[in-house]
Amino acid sequence: MEKEIAIKTENVNVIYDWGKPSETKALSDINTTIYEEDFVIFFGPSGCGKSTMLYTVSGIEKPTSGKIFVLGKNITEFSPMESAKFHRAQIGMVFQAYNLIPTLTVIDNVALPQVFRGISREKRLLRAKILLQRFDILPQADRLPSELSGGQQQRVGIARALINEQPIIFADEPVGNLDSKSAKIVLDILYDLNVKDKKTVILVTHDPSLLKYATHIIYMKDGFIVGEKRFSPKQREVTVSSQLEQPFVSSLSGFSSQSTTISPIESSAAEKSKKREEMAKELVETMQIDGTETARAVEPKITAPQKELTIGELIKGNREQEQIKK
Repeated sequence: MEKEIAIKTENVNVIYDWGKPSETKALSDINTTIYEEDFVIFFGPSGCGKSTMLYTVSGIEKPTSGKIFVLGKNITEFSPMESAKFHRAQIGMVFQAYNLIPTLTVIDNVALPQVFRGISREKRLLRAKILLQRFDILPQADRLPSELSGGQQQRVGIARALINEQPIIFADEPVGNLDSKSAKIVLDILYDLNVKDKKTVILVTHDPSLLKYATHIIYMKDGFIVGEKRFSPKQREVTVSSQLEQPFVSSLSGFSSQSTTISPIESSAAEKSKKREEMAKELVETMQIDGTETARAVEPKITAPQKELTIGELIKGNREQEQIKK
């Protein structure tokens, strides 16, 4: 039986500093289709556009032109409120830097997204406990993120991304800060979510050793898709169980994941990536309701906001509050 389309892009372009001397085209004429239950890897050297691709198709960044369909919806036509609501219900995000709120316990970090959906404290903590148990970090439920290892923090981040039972999980270099043992644990969790839970997983990496987890590899260079390869679940199962690497990278001439040449796109993208990481961190830190401090978001009397807040509004609100404090 043919799978349903999870994501489809049509002639997507992303241009940074449009109309300025520093104008750079980060994505050029992106056309691809991702099916439900795929494990997709955006693969390529630093600055190739893979992170921009992830944040654009997930709806966090707007393309300069083109269309993006996610679960049949044209997200490029969404209003900010519609985009925020859709993102919370359908998409889970896993960040390289974890982006956990340092003042909240592990279990409250995981449960926090459900505060915005008006879920009672009892129900959201129960759901969080189930996820923590599954990922073998329930004993750390009452600890603060600073008391956990990097691998444990990333497992908490994955649990938080799943708390609303979203069907699509985006992961931006999720094991980039981890040692090899912790990285394997995190990747095995994502693999398990794809195989057993039938989640669509979309991951960004420059590490060819991770390609064995993919059923669909999208190879990128200088803002273009220069190659795609699909593998059947059976083929993927063989490469994962035998620890082989997918035979895709070797077939691409002229590629080196260790390339040190800095292109204009890479230089511009590096600045954009840094800003994007700061935005993601601020977004998580500004998860607060009706102007209360983040730490109070776990109190049982807190209710969801009356209107959906966009990413920009969340960040703007946080900055305004910081100015008031000063």
